[in-house]
Amino acid sequence: MGVDWYPRSRDARIHLTDTWIEVFKTKATEWNIPASHANSLTAANSAAKEKLAVVKSGERTTASVVECNEIFVELEAEARFLKKHYPLLPPLDLADLAALLSLPPDETRDPVGKPSGRPALTLTYPGGRRKTELVEFGAADSGMTAFFRARYENQKGEHGAWGPRASAVIP
Repeated sequence: MGVDWYPRSRDARIHLTDTWIEVFKTKATEWNIPASHANSLTAANSAAKEKLAVVKSGERTTASVVECNEIFVELEAEARFLKKHYPLLPPLDLADLAALLSLPPDETRDPVGKPSGRPALTLTYPGGRRKTELVEFGAADSGMTAFFRARYENQKGEHGAWGPRASAVIP
């Protein structure tokens, strides 16, 4: 299994696309990259920066996190499209390669604002019955991943098999 070239953290993704945008300002014509593709990357990068700022602020909601996730999927699609269709063959020199694949100078995690949503777990029982369980988490757990597994218990107290593991990010 190979190592993916695309960074995992959102700040690193922003840094990578910022770097690409700067290099494309001078090299896009030379590398035959249409302005429309460079502009799409710039637009997705700007939108990702805006949504990330909202998520990191105190006005963070579940809806803003979902919007941020969606725009980062779009940003990744733009970056992967450019790398696939314009593999940056010569005239790419070592300085250009170093600039395009540089890592952000800081990997420090930014503090996340206090969440305003409350996660709920909906269980479906055999026979189609549903029950919603409210799971409370403290503000310190915000941004962490919670894992859940459930199993059925009949009226006699006998337990069934454990269900599949589910996970959710705590807002």
